[in-house]
Amino acid sequence: MNINEEASRVRPYFSYLNPATFSAGSAEQKRNLQSIAEDEFDLSHLPSADQELLQEAIQFSGLEVHDTCVVDVEVEGSVGAFLRRFEQQEHRRFDPRQGVLDLTPKEDKGAVPSWRPIVHDYTAYPYPFGDQPLIPKVVPVNLSTIDVHEQRRNSTVYSARPSALLFASEKPENRILTAEDLVVKFSVDTESERLSELSIQLEKPKRVHFAISIKELHIAYQFKFDEAIGSNVLSGMQASMRGRLGLVFNPNFRISTTLHYSDCMESQPKPSYLFDSIDSINSLARVEVP
Repeated sequence: MNINEEASRVRPYFSYLNPATFSAGSAEQKRNLQSIAEDEFDLSHLPSADQELLQEAIQFSGLEVHDTCVVDVEVEGSVGAFLRRFEQQEHRRFDPRQGVLDLTPKEDKGAVPSWRPIVHDYTAYPYPFGDQPLIPKVVPVNLSTIDVHEQRRNSTVYSARPSALLFASEKPENRILTAEDLVVKFSVDTESERLSELSIQLEKPKRVHFAISIKELHIAYQFKFDEAIGSNVLSGMQASMRGRLGLVFNPNFRISTTLHYSDCMESQPKPSYLFDSIDSINSLARVEVP
């Protein structure tokens, strides 16, 4: 048994980020998941050719392989706040057998990094939807809102709203953005039937608190076919945000993340997070609303 499995045996847990835990949810959490499924998991408004392409592309693109592969996540960027700018550089290695190892360069050259167990989730949405230094999670889309945005020679670009799964972990009072504030665009290679890129951005500036507003938000994911894994996986992510605090300060950041995969164990590949969620929700016993 690896140290992550041992740590996770402390008690059963539920996470909207991990479809394998959906059966451990409370009645309210299961009802929420089933409500999302009823509202979002439908492509019937599209032509049959687009339905087939999207079914294949979304199900088998951006697969999460952190339970079978070592994943190196390298982050570079800068953060500007209160008239100062800070450079950011991070390197973490995630291993399903050992946990996480922080390889970020330290001032103390003699410091030896050590493995730490990961008790729950390996993945997290990028800021402002999450704030954990984990493997970036691809934003899921609301299938019922997908429309054809542009037809190209070897690809089709679609637009949509993000899925409510993106916000499900947040308490309503802490939610600063909604699906209606955001637009998702993604490109599907019509030959490989896989995603090549996906982005989510704020449609227009939004005030989120008194004297605090988000002016711009843009997150872009890149995907590639990894021959060693034999699947389409996330290869990189760029995120940028610009805000306004009062009349003087303009906090902002620009972050670039790259992912590398190695030392993979043989296993049956799982579908993407969104389609894994669909399968797990469909397997839940119906929870009636009281």
